[in-house]
Amino acid sequence: GTQTITITYSGADINGTAPSTTVEVNVAKKVVTSIAVKTEPTKTEYVEGQNLDLTGMVIEATYNDGTTAEITNYTTNPVDGTSLTTVGTQTITITYSGADINGTAPSTTVEVNVAKKVVTSIAVKTEPTKTEYVEGQNLDLTGMVIEATYNDGTTAEITNYTTTPANGTSLMTVGTQTITITYNGVDINGTAPSTTVEVTVKERVVSSIAITTEPTNTDYVEGQEFDPTGMVITVTYNDGGTAVIDNDYATKGVTFTPSRTLQTTDTEITVTYNGKTATQTITVAEKVVTSIEVKTEPSNKDYVEGQNLDLTGMKIEATYNDGTT
Repeated sequence: GTQTITITYSGADINGTAPSTTVEVNVAKKVVTSIAVKTEPTKTEYVEGQNLDLTGMVIEATYNDGTTAEITNYTTNPVDGTSLTTVGTQTITITYSGADINGTAPSTTVEVNVAKKVVTSIAVKTEPTKTEYVEGQNLDLTGMVIEATYNDGTTAEITNYTTTPANGTSLMTVGTQTITITYNGVDINGTAPSTTVEVTVKERVVSSIAITTEPTNTDYVEGQEFDPTGMVITVTYNDGGTAVIDNDYATKGVTFTPSRTLQTTDTEITVTYNGKTATQTITVAEKVVTSIEVKTEPSNKDYVEGQNLDLTGMKIEATYNDGTT
């Protein structure tokens, strides 16, 4: 307010008193006239969804006497800790918690940048349950877990991705195959992040064979050859699949041992296909005559008593147990 200053002469006047006079001065209340950001917050770059962090920010007030001082009695809009969800430059308004000489609250601003939250990379967190295949089997990515890393440093499991080759594709190339997993979005540079997982494809081979139906004939006579007619061979592959061979054995690569005529010492036939074997039990009987008959009668069948028997021209035919004569 107004203050009166009294000025008194240091001597004495004619009456022996010290003359004096006064002057008035006006004293204004010391108030903040403006505030400014002296030091910006440590963090000014954000990703959408992150919380505003004004740590490190220093606000300086200028008073109406020309002096300055750092202050902490201010508010911000948005407030410290607010989730920043708008992409782009955001203005933070800092307002002094008192009033200036005009009765208004001085304020200032600081800007922060909010980037769109995007995936920066993806990785295979858990490999597929099945990584070993036999050629011709279909790719099965069951159990695979893909994790995305975002530009705010957070991670999350994702399912919006594609694979090359696609899940369910028949794998026909033997050896190690690389499966490329590509995110179905874009990263901060506008590209689609990707990662890979490897699977092994083995050649499809025969793991075993079995005689599931015996041949029609398993009983032989020495000198006969083995006849596989009626035999059914079931082939099992290393992928668990099966196939049946029931004709054209030689054409399909099936061999039988022994391949010679059978002897009485032969008790089994070894069946071989693609290096795998199975055995068939047989019996081989000795070749013997089972019957004889007169095929051609003798030339002379009429005699007079006392004449000698003459069997000239007679032919006898024997039948063996193998049906031959």
